[in-house]
Amino acid sequence: MSSTDKLERRRVLHPTDQWNSKPRWQSFVSSLGFHIVSLVLLAWFWNPSGNGSGADRDRPIGIAIIHQAGGSNEYFLEPGGQGDSSKNEPASDSEMNTTSDSLAKAVEAASSQVVNSVTMESLLGEFAALDATAVQKSVSSGGVSTGMNSVGKSGQGSTGTGSSGVGNGRGSKGSTKTQVFGIEGSGNSFVYVFDRSDSMNGFEGAPFRAAKRELLKSLESLKSINQFQVIFYNEAPSPYQGSLSGTRRLIFATDNERATAIEYVKGIHAIGGTEHVPALRLGASMSPDVLFFLTDAADPILSDGQLNDIVQRCTSRGTTVHSIEFGSGPNPGPGRWIEELASQTGGQYRYVDILQIEQ
Repeated sequence: MSSTDKLERRRVLHPTDQWNSKPRWQSFVSSLGFHIVSLVLLAWFWNPSGNGSGADRDRPIGIAIIHQAGGSNEYFLEPGGQGDSSKNEPASDSEMNTTSDSLAKAVEAASSQVVNSVTMESLLGEFAALDATAVQKSVSSGGVSTGMNSVGKSGQGSTGTGSSGVGNGRGSKGSTKTQVFGIEGSGNSFVYVFDRSDSMNGFEGAPFRAAKRELLKSLESLKSINQFQVIFYNEAPSPYQGSLSGTRRLIFATDNERATAIEYVKGIHAIGGTEHVPALRLGASMSPDVLFFLTDAADPILSDGQLNDIVQRCTSRGTTVHSIEFGSGPNPGPGRWIEELASQTGGQYRYVDILQIEQ
């Protein structure tokens, strides 16, 4: 072999010799990187993800409240609910208090919008056709508060079940006072039983005009929370039926009802005979605090049985009867059934000489 061939042979190296000729630290780094990437990929694909909902943790479902204010929507969501993706840990006490305050404000704002749209006038109008006893029971049991005088009788203080509530308590502090011919009645519900027989047309109609004049003044003094009823009678009673539903029971004295009742009184005329008992029984059945009874006729005289029956009806319901008797000349003296009716129910009696009243 020539020297030239030996030289060429030394210049041709095997591929492995080229690889081995690189620095060892480069090979180490390349191997390390390869293994790290392999381990990461293996760890990634090794984590199983199950099918369905069995592999996931239970997630609480929250309740979102939407409150509209100023043309925009405000959303209130309980922590830990579906819409809270930031954390699954239980909320702290401060977070719960903040959320509760937000919910309370939202509910309060929504409630105030509804309450403000309901006036006291419309609320009382809805009760006008109801039985007074039923209204008192339902209001008392529900704890409704109006911040006005109490409605009802025989109960727990001057304003019912609270200092500003509507309840079933009778008392003087929250009562309304009204007068008929100088007799003052105090309470929350009033019934007027007035004689409209033909005899009230005597003396050129002066008795009946005077009676209606006093009745109108008394009605105008009532407040919206008070209840009333007007019963004119001759042979039969004719109660005021109200402007809403034709009720024959106690009616709340709203502005509208008082105005309608006043027009009703102005349009009544005196005619016919006289029957006291049916009208008095009807008035007592309404269980008012005060019943004003006015007549110009002691006849027909009530028997002891009839008088005792009406007295028992009134006293069992806590009703006080104030009696006004029209007559000509001096008072005929005590002991008449009209005076006894007032005395036995804790009321007052007044005799009015029609010769002395204003024409």
